[in-house]
Amino acid sequence: MKTRKEKFLLALKDKGISFGKSENKVARVLITEKCNRNCSYCVNNYDAIQKQMKPLDNIEELYEYDEVCITGGEPTLVIDDVLAFIARIRDKVKTIYLYTAQWNPRLAEVVKLVDGIHYTLHENAVAYDINGFLNFQDMVAKYPEKSFRLGISPDVEIPVSIFPNRWKRVEVRTWLSESDDCICVGETLFRMTESCLL
Repeated sequence: MKTRKEKFLLALKDKGISFGKSENKVARVLITEKCNRNCSYCVNNYDAIQKQMKPLDNIEELYEYDEVCITGGEPTLVIDDVLAFIARIRDKVKTIYLYTAQWNPRLAEVVKLVDGIHYTLHENAVAYDINGFLNFQDMVAKYPEKSFRLGISPDVEIPVSIFPNRWKRVEVRTWLSESDDCICVGETLFRMTESCLL
């Protein structure tokens, strides 16, 4: 007999929602280390991640990548920097994603400039986070041509309604531990430097 989680995942798969990794050459850009959470499992605190992180001094380094994923910390805390950064690379990079775990009404500006957004619900999500997620999920319905990905910790304790047809990919999984291989093959992790934000 299948568990509730297995049934849910199969239902999503039946609707054509993918669960795979990208084959593209990917650059993950840590645009900020600011975050309003204090997650013990944050991969940005792992020594293995810190050792793999390269400083991004010249934005042109990104032009050789198929996909740029803007991440943090929490990128929506520096939304003006995010919008300026996207404007600088938009015509030079094939695909741009933003990774976020926080609703910000200005995501409506971001979504017009990127190919998609990966939204995450962390295990310590509270009612404020769920309400923000629901606002985001309502917004994505207006952009069917975009790619929206959802990551959910299986430990989220507050019930949440998900509309599978709004998401290209939904993953329910635990966060990586420090012993896991946190960077996928073909991905490079960059830390944004001040020179790239100017």
